[in-house]
Amino acid sequence: MKGIHIWDIQWDMFMALCGAVISLVVLNKVHDRILKKNKNRTLRL
Repeated sequence: MKGIHIWDIQWDMFMALCGAVISLVVLNKVHDRILKKNKNRTLRL
């Protein structure tokens, strides 16, 4: 394959990992707040 290097794939995977870690850190408090808000509610099916 012309123009594709092994380090391009490695860099893409590293950036995906960074994005996942950043989203976990940023959205952790939002998720906890939503869980506390909905703690007493039950899911009705």
